[in-house]
Amino acid sequence: MEIFKCKYLNHENEDIMGFCLNPNCQQATQFCFLCLTQSHTDHQNDCLRFVTINQYINQIIEVLIQHKTQMNEIMNQMKNCFEQIQKQMDQEIRILENMNQNLLNQEYNTFKSEINKIKQFYSKEKEKKIQNEIIEFNQILNTIKIMVTQQTPINNQIQITEENNTLNQEPKQEEETTQETEKEQQLSYKNNELTESRKDQEAINILNNSTQLFDKQDDVDKWNGFVLQNLYKYQNAIESHDKAISLNPNNYNEWNKKGSALNSLTKYQEAIKCFEEAISINPNFSIAWNNKGFALHNQNKYQEAIQCFEKAISINPKFSSAWINKGYALQNLNKYQEAIECYDKAISLNPNNYMSWNNKGSALHNLNKYQEAIKCFDKAISIDPNFSNAWNHKGFALLNLNKYQEAIECLEKAISINPNYDIAFQNKGLALHKLKQYEKALVCYNQALSISINPIRLKLKADSLFELGMKLEAKNSYLAALQQGSTEKEYIEKQLKKL
Repeated sequence: MEIFKCKYLNHENEDIMGFCLNPNCQQATQFCFLCLTQSHTDHQNDCLRFVTINQYINQIIEVLIQHKTQMNEIMNQMKNCFEQIQKQMDQEIRILENMNQNLLNQEYNTFKSEINKIKQFYSKEKEKKIQNEIIEFNQILNTIKIMVTQQTPINNQIQITEENNTLNQEPKQEEETTQETEKEQQLSYKNNELTESRKDQEAINILNNSTQLFDKQDDVDKWNGFVLQNLYKYQNAIESHDKAISLNPNNYNEWNKKGSALNSLTKYQEAIKCFEEAISINPNFSIAWNNKGFALHNQNKYQEAIQCFEKAISINPKFSSAWINKGYALQNLNKYQEAIECYDKAISLNPNNYMSWNNKGSALHNLNKYQEAIKCFDKAISIDPNFSNAWNHKGFALLNLNKYQEAIECLEKAISINPNYDIAFQNKGLALHKLKQYEKALVCYNQALSISINPIRLKLKADSLFELGMKLEAKNSYLAALQQGSTEKEYIEKQLKKL
């Protein structure tokens, strides 16, 4: 068993009793009895003994297991719903095929009896309805993606805190993290379990009952904001953060959380104002600088974003998320080598962050260093085998090396992880096209277009139709690509002349 002793002068070698979980505490995280009575007097309720922390951890494990079970139930329900939708579409296809056959057989009266079905498509009414449904599905998917991106920085910051605690047993200077107290973590796991299963009312009940764990009203308001944000109710979360701020206008952490909620609502300018308010209260709050940069990045203000990331890094050089974000902003400015240097720094701080390896691979790919890029994607995959982006990127790199069959295998893996991954379908279609398997390529392009329409995949679809001699369909797809704003106007016009 490890011996854990205090290292403060005048009470060194005293037994450590537990850990302080107050995020604003500037003392050492571990505490002995003298530390508790002398250095943590204003927040002793946040100083938890080992046995209490152990109880919280066991509760977290229990709710995670329940969370996993409920998530599986939701996935099965969603799968059943999509299967019903597909069955209805298959039925419509069969009806239309029969109508087409009736027309070819000159059975006009039979055809006439079902003419209204054709009218729906001819008026674009049915097509618009389907497209709107796809847009709604994509909006739901994007909401989930936003939640995932919000969770990742929190995990990174917790890792940074743990690293610092391991390296430094001496009383530390103030460092910025978004690590919640143990009691907040306990409830956040339960809240995520409920909100991700869309049991909103039960989650709200948990929210209402959880307030008994807090001694102060402003702690209750902080927690309300945290839970409501995970319930997708960002507007309500903002109101709770506002209430906490009204009780303590100098609470820079609440200003930062309000900014994060606004960022999730794509209200980037309002979010920036909140981050700036947090910074004005605490200029050394590195997380607010990082989040301000993230909001600027979402507005495509890459240079301004970089300045914020650099400020965050100057305050906390070990802030790996800020290094990653700076690299990504540089990448969007086509400064790939500088981006790689940032990713390398992030990797040196946290070698197990799959996002750093993936982004480095993407930058190397843009420099046409495909083999080096693949090594990075492989590393990302070894850390998280279910990271679909890395499988897609590896597949695209293999495609550029003319290793089409290997590329297809990687892209199929990406699709198996994320069946709505339109870019992976597009890339698989391109690989199949290169193998002259044009009909299979068309299936992939159509799947990608059913998820999201863009000029690139319309043009790729037209290329496969052209090779199959389907001139009218190819022409329509080329024209649709131009209408969608294709940048390959000269190539498309050249192809149209051949039709």
